[in-house]
Amino acid sequence: MRPVKYFVISCFLLLMMVQSHHQPRLNEQSARNALLIQTPQVYYLIESRINLSTLPTNVIRALLVLDDAKVKFEWAIRLTKRQRFDESRLYWQKYYLDAMEQQRERLAQAFVKHDAFDELQRIQDMYSLPRHLSVLLDSERGTLPQALPRESLTRWGLNILTDEVQFSGLCKNRVLLVSDHYRGVIKLNALKAQYLKKPEPEENSYCFTEVFYIGDIMACEIEPTQFARCNADGLIEQYKAFLGNIDYVIVMTKSGLANVTNGMMTLTLSSDYQVFLHELMHFSGFEDEYAVAPEKAQWLCQREGHYAPNLIVAQSPPVQGWYESKTCRDGALTAYKPSEHWSIMQYQELPLSHKYRQLWQNAINSRRYQLPIFFNWKTNPKRGDVE
Repeated sequence: MRPVKYFVISCFLLLMMVQSHHQPRLNEQSARNALLIQTPQVYYLIESRINLSTLPTNVIRALLVLDDAKVKFEWAIRLTKRQRFDESRLYWQKYYLDAMEQQRERLAQAFVKHDAFDELQRIQDMYSLPRHLSVLLDSERGTLPQALPRESLTRWGLNILTDEVQFSGLCKNRVLLVSDHYRGVIKLNALKAQYLKKPEPEENSYCFTEVFYIGDIMACEIEPTQFARCNADGLIEQYKAFLGNIDYVIVMTKSGLANVTNGMMTLTLSSDYQVFLHELMHFSGFEDEYAVAPEKAQWLCQREGHYAPNLIVAQSPPVQGWYESKTCRDGALTAYKPSEHWSIMQYQELPLSHKYRQLWQNAINSRRYQLPIFFNWKTNPKRGDVE
């Protein structure tokens, strides 16, 4: 009987406050929140004046003593925001149908923000999702854009390649950006934005398109070597009419090691900005300064020559200023690099040095070592295969 008596007394005190000159204090957040923590049952009397989403987490925690579906679901949202998905699931599975539509949308958005697409799929399997969220799941799985409603794709910022992309006449390298899934679009947009803050090695060296969502048309997968590989023929077959003025392509897929092959860079969700710069330098012909794969070393290191802005292959040290590199460790000859110190081409985590920025600028302007453009890679496949 004590809880009932306690609740009755609380209601009486609240009613007296409402009828007295103290009524405005209920509109003061701190006073209201303190009252709810001390006497959670008061919630039922002022429920219509409360927006659960604006209450502090400690207030929601205090209200959990109430058997109220909306409060319990709000707690599921708070747990999701803290990425405690297993605990959150105990609440939202039980109260999903009793929650407000706005709450269900907030829960879904929290899952999206934290890349918890497995949880979003659980909702789809148990209760179904609104159309725009179903489309998001489809795009994360790589469903082709032609099979998805345009308005939903637009809502999630997923652009579709429908026309030939135009570039400024100042562009030295024109690069198409594509991804096979939703998170990849977000990731590639972030890398592009970071690059545009300080273009390397100088302004207009590389001009990027918007990031286009293409679905799983390139059938990207991880090779036994752990490198991510995507089928360029799939992209060409579907979008050939729109690629006439493209020099290079950057693809963002889900997993595997980043690499450049045949005028196409493949990045994955684990690729950070330094990896992006390292791979971008490969477009200008830079070679890795760590030991390349034995099969590559066999053809790259068999004859003397200056094969890249940062690579001379020779039997003995060349002119002063060149230092032994690990590139040709498994080749017939020795490789030499233009710096005594480690560079971004040996360890991707290192920043781009002034010396290598100058080498990069010179390489872009001379185009001497530049990889064949995307459409011409088949004429020189070995030269285009770098990591």
